Amino acid sequence: MQNKIIKNKNLLYTGLIILISIAGLILMMILTSKWGAGIITYDSAIYINIARNLIEGNGISTSLSSQEILPNIKYPPMYSSLISFLSLFGVSVINGARLINSLLFGANIFLVGLIIIKYTKSIFASVFCTFIVLASVGMLKIHSAVLSEPLFIFLGFLGLFFLILYLQYNKINFLILSALLIALAFLTRYAGFPFVVAAVAGILFLNNINRKKRLLHSIVFTFISSGPMIIWMVRNYIVSNSLGREANFHPINLMHLKNVIHTFSEWVLPKGVPLVIVLITISIIILSIIFLIIILARKKVSFVNNENTNKFKYKIILLFCFFILIYIAFLFLSITFFDYQTPLDYRVLSPVFISFVIMITIVLTNVINSLKSKLIIKTFIFVLCAYIIGLYSYQGIQWGIMVYKNGQGYLGEYWSQSKIIEEVRKLPPSIPLYSNGPDTIYILTEKTATMIPARLNPNTNRANDNYINEINDMSHDLMNRNGVLIYFNSIERDYLMEEEEFINISKPYVSSSYGDGTMYKLFSENNLQNNILNLEYRIDKSNFNNYWNPLSQCEFAIKNDYVWIKTFGDDPYFESKFPLMVQDGDSMLMIVVLDILDETYYNHFQIFFGRTNIGYNEVDSVKYPVEKGENRLYIEIPFSNKLEKLRIDPINANIDCYIKEILIYNFKD
Repeated sequence: MQNKIIKNKNLLYTGLIILISIAGLILMMILTSKWGAGIITYDSAIYINIARNLIEGNGISTSLSSQEILPNIKYPPMYSSLISFLSLFGVSVINGARLINSLLFGANIFLVGLIIIKYTKSIFASVFCTFIVLASVGMLKIHSAVLSEPLFIFLGFLGLFFLILYLQYNKINFLILSALLIALAFLTRYAGFPFVVAAVAGILFLNNINRKKRLLHSIVFTFISSGPMIIWMVRNYIVSNSLGREANFHPINLMHLKNVIHTFSEWVLPKGVPLVIVLITISIIILSIIFLIIILARKKVSFVNNENTNKFKYKIILLFCFFILIYIAFLFLSITFFDYQTPLDYRVLSPVFISFVIMITIVLTNVINSLKSKLIIKTFIFVLCAYIIGLYSYQGIQWGIMVYKNGQGYLGEYWSQSKIIEEVRKLPPSIPLYSNGPDTIYILTEKTATMIPARLNPNTNRANDNYINEINDMSHDLMNRNGVLIYFNSIERDYLMEEEEFINISKPYVSSSYGDGTMYKLFSENNLQNNILNLEYRIDKSNFNNYWNPLSQCEFAIKNDYVWIKTFGDDPYFESKFPLMVQDGDSMLMIVVLDILDETYYNHFQIFFGRTNIGYNEVDSVKYPVEKGENRLYIEIPFSNKLEKLRIDPINANIDCYIKEILIYNFKD
């Protein structure tokens, strides 16, 4: 009778966890129903690109940042293969990723709850733990986007769960299942290696079998869990003569440490807490974990009774401690020798978060159970849990409302209104495109663009020895094949060539500004003349006052046979007073010949586009670096019925300049 009651109780608890998991799945489908799964990083775009290439019969390859299809060696194949699978049933890759990651959100909630309920027998602990995963902003972010972390977490921690079962019941079937699942996690992310190491450590140090069997089982586990990845690495070397990573020494810096502190503080503290409190809190947590490991390693831990499940708890806690320490050590080594740009953010540290939640919940449950009469301490723990649930609920609801309304990444509201993306869609498919955001272009237009040259290798943070040659090759390609360089204002990749650098070395060029970015075209003088339709205005000393009106901190005069712009401050500008006559479908080409009389640290010429009912706006302008002496600027102004006036800021300093000539043509793209 008692066994039946316990069985029914376990079924009830499991059913509750299933309901919470289903709620998580439904929540994720609702959050992504308006805008779709978030494509928030370059990784998201590359997963989609690899999946589409698989569907098109091009194998595990990528064409995201190049004008040709190349073998993929950088990203493990598991996630892209999975999201491409649903195409067999008519589901697009992006929708497939949304469905799979929503299912994985429910599955990961259930997995965490299952581990907790099995080894604490506490419904409160299980509900608390599953709710934390459900409401965590970090978990919501990775599951609502096209990212491999949800699959990685599910496979890796399901593998650890079966390893725990193996350690508890000493059944080889559980060991093999664990190895297979961790092998798949390894094929999802290279960071699966810590799962392998932690599991082997568990087999060797947390097992009750004799040493010979421990060694044999650890060898079997290593072979099964690492074998597929070894095959993948051999394949990479065969197809590219490379393993996909280049080893160099580039130690962790302050930026990485700040990332860690910020991420850990988001787990336990509200936003806006002073840095001192954050550092103290994190230090206490780290010291507590180290102390816990020492105590558990010496087995000086008291349990409520002598049941096998309770005796086994310390091994589970130690296993997750192993994993956390090994995973963090792996990240530090990876950043130091292979991937310098790896951000230690909510994505990368999500496995640590899951481990931490499971481990702390088991520890706190054990403490509560052992404190039979100490009501004050129990009350404190319950209040602490209530605070955490309240904090996570508030932050999760805020983030969920924002994402539902605005979306996230390239499929969100911001990019849906992008003017420059509209223009990129109109470009002929045959011309080469270069950009600081080829992933943006690929996702929003399905066109392929090449990444502009990188000053620094993003993996090693070292100077690119081939940088100048790559710039020359790009310039040659743009000029000879009528290509376009698209520079997005909102995309920051500090290792790439800067926009000003391209402007300085690439002349003559014609640029078009769209508020959220600029398109550049390179021309030889002959090609430029071939694209000019007719001259609309020739503006010089003889008629300058008829076409322009000084508005701020400047006046016009004639000096040395040129128009002299006399400045009275750091923000001089003047405005057009002539009609902008552009033939429908064509552009205007404005050529400005400007002579700067002096030099400051950073001089630039800026033109603003005044539109109907909007006026002038910083984002709807374009800047050109200028230097002392003569500067010739080529400015393409795309056709727009709403364009009313132009505003020119000839210099951003209290420096006089000459305008020798302004020519305005109708211009054919």
